[in-house]
Amino acid sequence: MGLLSPEFAKPIMDTDPSRSNSYPSLGLVPEGLLSTLQPNAEHPAEIARIMKLLPQIPATASFDKINEILGLPKEWDGGSVSATHCTMVWRNLAPGYDFTLNFSPEGNDEVMLVFTEASFSAQGHTVYPYRSWKGMVGEAQKGTGSDASPIWEQASKVALRLKGGLLGSLIQEGMTKDEVESILGKGDKPFPTGCVAGSIVFISLSYHDLGLSVSLTCDETGVYRVGRQDVCFRPLFD
Repeated sequence: MGLLSPEFAKPIMDTDPSRSNSYPSLGLVPEGLLSTLQPNAEHPAEIARIMKLLPQIPATASFDKINEILGLPKEWDGGSVSATHCTMVWRNLAPGYDFTLNFSPEGNDEVMLVFTEASFSAQGHTVYPYRSWKGMVGEAQKGTGSDASPIWEQASKVALRLKGGLLGSLIQEGMTKDEVESILGKGDKPFPTGCVAGSIVFISLSYHDLGLSVSLTCDETGVYRVGRQDVCFRPLFD
């Protein structure tokens, strides 16, 4: 499926005040919402059905395969697309819940969408567990009767993203791939994502745990270099 297909550019618009995130800058969990975010929380039937199927998503699953497994509506309600990500959002599966599929665009002649994450959110906060390309995150601990606390999961994620923010601030325009990797290390994947847009050839290094990605454009000498605004950060809290 093409990266620039118009259906991927549907704007995210939500006028339902029950889903507004009143705490985005501080990442605070509203009173009464915490139990909804826990791994063993009770959810509406459709949400619970989909959550039970998340572990069945293969790490290399296509959008069509994921849709076949989860049985999602054919039409999604919003999303965004760039050289480094493709996001689709369903807002009508149950009141107060959003479901998001994230992909990384890869390829040169033909862009392919590679699965990175499938998750629910409630009032802007991640609902546990969710499925990343590495596996399930925040599942209840089995055989102990206790839960893997989403508070600690969130704290760990925030700490890594703070680290990513500090390291990312060291990436300067004109740096080469080797110079970027000397600061951030190797990306999440064995090889960087490559893409061609018209006459422009670029690659992207993804650092999921650090919450950032770096794009590098091929210059006239064949060297990939960081552009002026080619470091993208994920929100500290999501």
